[in-house]
Amino acid sequence: FRRVLFRSVRERLFYMLVASFSLLACSDSGHKVFIPAGKNFSIVMPCEPKTQRESSTFKDYIVQRMLYRCNGPDYAYIVTYSEYPLDIYREYSAEELLAGVVKHIEYADPPFEFISKQPLNIGGIKGVEIRSRILSPRALYRSFIFYAGDGIYQVAYSARKEIFDSPKVDAFFASMKFARQ
Repeated sequence: FRRVLFRSVRERLFYMLVASFSLLACSDSGHKVFIPAGKNFSIVMPCEPKTQRESSTFKDYIVQRMLYRCNGPDYAYIVTYSEYPLDIYREYSAEELLAGVVKHIEYADPPFEFISKQPLNIGGIKGVEIRSRILSPRALYRSFIFYAGDGIYQVAYSARKEIFDSPKVDAFFASMKFARQ
């Protein structure tokens, strides 16, 4: 019990530190640190995100997914956490699961048009950055996808081309933090 209590207190302290540093890094006072209940991460988003639970399948397995989304009139900030059943790891490695998600985006049907992918590293966690065009409405899509010990995470941003690149977007991607790895 002490170990669990200590870890819980330590995690709260970690999140408080992350929150204060993230708030300093994000100059827009409308941005808030979001820490989903029971999850292992925090991220700075421009609003209190709407939460949505979905189920999908990978091979013969059911995958539970949580989406956290902030939408504006011409942009969307999205964080997705996909939780795979433990049995799946007997058949597939984390790298194979990650590759499956990346391939799904890379070969998605219109309105997505794949532009590029490149490896990335977020605090020692390896992943992939994907860039795509959304043909209707004309917009761009950028996504970081990575496996972080308990599931696959996708941090994504989409907006019209004219407003796509900005320091706020870079701050959004950089603000993704994990309590433990």
